[in-house]
Parts: sequence; C-alpha cells; structure tokens
Amino acid sequence: RPAMQGVFGLLSMVWLCTTIYLFTSVSLPTSSREYDSKTNIDKIDNMIFLSDTIRTLQQQGSHHDNNGSGTDKSNDKSNPEMTTVSNHDHVNHLTDENGNPDPGYVHNATTLYDNPPSGNNHNEADASVLSMLTTPNQKQSLEDDDSPYTIDALRRNPYLGWQPPQQHLMQQLNFINGTATNFSWVDCLSSTAEYTGKAPDKDGSNQPLGCLERPSQLGNVSFSAEKFNETSWIPDITMLRTMLMHGRDRDGHPYPAQLPKELCRDFIISSDQNSTIDEDKRCFKEANIKPTGPLNASTVTISPWNHFGVSHNISDENKTSITVPAPKVLCLIYTVKNSHSTSIRAIRDTWGGGCDGFLAFSSSPDPRLPAIALQHEGPESYDNMWQKVRSIWKYVGAHYLDEFDWFFIGGDDMFVLPNNLRTYLASLAYKDGNADPRLKEYYVGRRFHSKEMEQKLKKKQKFPKNAKLYFNTGGSGYTLSHATLRKFLTVVDDVEHCSSNEKTSAEDVMMATCLHHLGIRVTDSRDRQGRERFHMFMPGRLYNWNIMEKNWYHRFNPWGLKNKADCCAPDTVSFHYAKQPAMVRHLHALLYHCSSSDSTYAGTAH
Repeated sequence: RPAMQGVFGLLSMVWLCTTIYLFTSVSLPTSSREYDSKTNIDKIDNMIFLSDTIRTLQQQGSHHDNNGSGTDKSNDKSNPEMTTVSNHDHVNHLTDENGNPDPGYVHNATTLYDNPPSGNNHNEADASVLSMLTTPNQKQSLEDDDSPYTIDALRRNPYLGWQPPQQHLMQQLNFINGTATNFSWVDCLSSTAEYTGKAPDKDGSNQPLGCLERPSQLGNVSFSAEKFNETSWIPDITMLRTMLMHGRDRDGHPYPAQLPKELCRDFIISSDQNSTIDEDKRCFKEANIKPTGPLNASTVTISPWNHFGVSHNISDENKTSITVPAPKVLCLIYTVKNSHSTSIRAIRDTWGGGCDGFLAFSSSPDPRLPAIALQHEGPESYDNMWQKVRSIWKYVGAHYLDEFDWFFIGGDDMFVLPNNLRTYLASLAYKDGNADPRLKEYYVGRRFHSKEMEQKLKKKQKFPKNAKLYFNTGGSGYTLSHATLRKFLTVVDDVEHCSSNEKTSAEDVMMATCLHHLGIRVTDSRDRQGRERFHMFMPGRLYNWNIMEKNWYHRFNPWGLKNKADCCAPDTVSFHYAKQPAMVRHLHALLYHCSSSDSTYAGTAH
C-alpha cells in the first residue's frame, strides 16, 4: 500500500506539470479556427490518458483500502464495479492509417458510427482536463448538463458545433473590420438571378464582404477526397439538428445565427414588373404563409381534412386540429463546390437545422457543412443529374434508410419550411388511416403533367402507351416515404423500366417513370381550396403570375393555376429559384424573426 501511494503521488506530479504546460499552449479550436491540428489532438489524448491512468490508480487504491489486500481487480471483468473503461480506448477513431491523429477522418467508419463510444458523463478528472483545454465559452458549453458537445461527441465528429465566424454581429452596427461602411444587404442581390434557370457558376468571391458569401469567410480549406469519401467516411447527418436543438454552437453563439434587422425591411427586386414594394413580403402577408411551428418542434399540429378533394369524406369529428409526434425527415441537397460558401452556407445558417437530418451531395467534400462527394456514372454536370441522383439514393439507402420516415430531395436553390413539410406529411399519413410511411408508399411534391415528355418516352417504349405522365418537379423538391425508397432501391439499376443508363437533366421525370413501373403514383399535394404547397417559383412571382398566359407552366398544370392570395397554401412547404443567399436569409427573417412592422426585429426563434 505505501508503494502504491508513492506511485500515485509520482504520477500525480507528472500530470500536474503536464497540464500546467499544456494550459499555456493548447485550446480547443473555436469556430474561426479549423479543427485540424494534429498536435492539439495528440496533446488532448495524452492528457486524457494521464487522467484515465490516475483515475484507474485511484480506483485501485480505493480497492486496496476496502480489501486490505494487494490484489488488483480494477480490470476484473467479473467485478463490474471495478472495471474501468478509458476514453483513450477510442482515440484510434481519430487516427489515419499510420496512427497519426487526424480529426474528422474515419479510418473505420462503420465502427465509429455504428458503435460510438458509450457514455457522455465525465468524472472530476476529465472535467479538470477539459477545463484546461477550453476557452471560457467552450468551457461553459462543455460543462452544461444538456450540452451535446461532449468529448465523446467531438471525437465522433470534430465538426459538431462548428459555425462560420459571426461577422454579422459587426454588420448590425454597419461596421466591418472596425471600419464604418455603407453596406446594405440589398447590395448582395442581382435583379435577374431570381428568375434564371441556370445554377450560379461563381463562388461568391466578388460579392461585398457583408454578404457572407466569400469562400474565405467560410474558410478556404480543402478536405482530402481520399479521407472524406463514400467508402471511408459516413457523415454525421444529425449535426445541424443537434446544434439547433441545443440552440448554440460549441462556442456559445446562437444557432441558427441571429439575423440583422435590415433583413426585415423591403427587398425590392423585379426583372419585369418595376414594383415599388417587396413582392415576396406581400405574398407572405396576403396568402397568410406562416411556419406551422418552430424549427425545433418535436410535435406537429395537423388538420387531416385539409387535403384537396377529400374533405367531404372526413367525418365532422376529424375536422379539428390534432397534435401528433413529428415524423423524421432527412433533407438531401444536390450542389457543387462553388455553392458551399453561398447557397449551402445560407441554408445551414437558416432552415437546414429544421430537418431531422441534413446532407449536401457535392462535387467536393466538406465535413463542416456536411457535404460529401459521390462517384457516379458520367460527368459532374447539370445534364447528368439523373446519374447523380441515382447515386444519392443508393448512398442514402445503404447508410440512413432505417433512421427516417421520409426523404426530401432537391437542389441548393430551394427555400424550405421544414416544420411545414413534417406537418403536411404527418397530416397526409393521418388522413389515410394513420398510415405508416415505412409501410405505405408515397411520392409527394409539386405535381406536373407533361404531354411532350410523355410522348417522347412512349416513342422510346419507356412508358406505357395508355398512361399519363405525372411527375413531381425536382425544382421545388419532392419526398419519398421510407417504403417508396426501399422499393425504388430494388429497381434502381433497371435499364428497361428505370432508364438507369440515361444521361439527362430530367431526373424528376426519370424518377416518376421508374416509380410508375412500381405502381407508385404522385400525390396531389394541394390543400382543401386547391392551393399548392410546393412551388416552382419564388413567392412574389407566384403572387403576380398571369394565369391567362399560355406557356409551358400553364400546359404543365392542366388542373389550373391560382395567383394573388390563392397562389400558395398558408402551410406552404417550399419555393424554387432562391438562388441568392441574401434572399434566403431575407425570407427566413420574414417568417421566423420579423414582426408585422416592416422594419422591426422580433428576436431570435430557433
């Protein structure tokens, strides 16, 4: 026993000296510094190892005191009270093939995500280590009882809790880098970008600094395609949801980030109407478009009768609102690297955390967003979108299928109200006898009918002669139930019925023809009054749409179009052509932060 006490005392002195030294040289990275320092991680793990060693000796010493014998039972599996599990046992999850610490790289992705280190509570020794490794804000975040940013969680995903630098706090005072500016968010807008059909080909480098679109503001960091590829890395798709539910990032800043007051004011852009008012704001007000609940809601309040053509079949007692658990929805965004600092950052800063899971599929990986790059047949181009989408569904089916009830997919130029999506999907299933989306097939979105596409496919013998082609446009995003995705994956490589070898931009049409072969049809997603929930255009354009004009949009909607206050359902889910990040933030501010007054700010809503 005296010998053990001597060893314990010696190791305690070593630990104390080491921690004092490290206190002056190490800190967990903040949101403005990349979490990729091999040296820091190595020091962190060394300190944890020392902490674990001391804890083990303390337990052994305690056992000596209790037993009065020299027998070491600290790792005796038959004695669970004396078994110690060191956090250091899991350090290998942050190492590369040479054993060097490398945060974010998963050498064995299955081990990391399928068998995460157990336990989120740290004993006093761990708390002491953490207190010397963190800034004051990070310390508070890590020590909060409900904080998700535990050492185990950060080992599994070193980018959990990361946010770009909060430069907008300076912008609210019209200062950037301490210098007074005349910056206005309107400076970020183009008068034509909202209406163009092509994806932006620029990365935001030339935008005003205040727009938060420059790659340098996100962090000009290249992530190895070898380390962050589909075979060695499985992204943490719940990262944004975890941050939103906690309400703060790991530095203690609000998440989603607070938006400046100016975003509540009128944004006047119009390419063809010379309007003098904010048409998007007017649409929201006149059509009464609102979120059905906060982004962090765990329940949704549904109206099972609010579906087109079915209200008369629902008994009167069901014409009341019902609160049910919110279904779990995974949001999938296809994008390219140039959009990481622009569109994807804007989504991440606004509505992305409202989805239960979120993942971008890009031409380059970035675990901070998160975004992954998948291999697929053919080039990375708009004209080959079908092959990219096929690869997305395969990847999701392989890694995330069992975790979610619904799967929503679309491009990076969507604006989405996630809780409205979950509310509508829950209402749809309830209307159908409280159907289980894991068993019942649904294909939901903005329904179109194209005779032109229909005839082309029939000539190629890719579509039945006596059938009509209805499809959900990819522009506004569409949703597959769990059962539909599972069934689709059985025929995803079918050349004859699912055109698996086609190189085309019309991924939405290809999906519809494939699902039609499986007997799965589009769902009419309009509300009881025939107002659409998923939208091909931005709100202001829909509000002012000339419903008498005969064009492709008119042809694709043989059931008729609506405009003005009836253009959009109050529980609208999505809009297309939100190509400008400043407009995404503007729409989000109008719906979640701004009061009825045009220019007043109503605070932060999670």
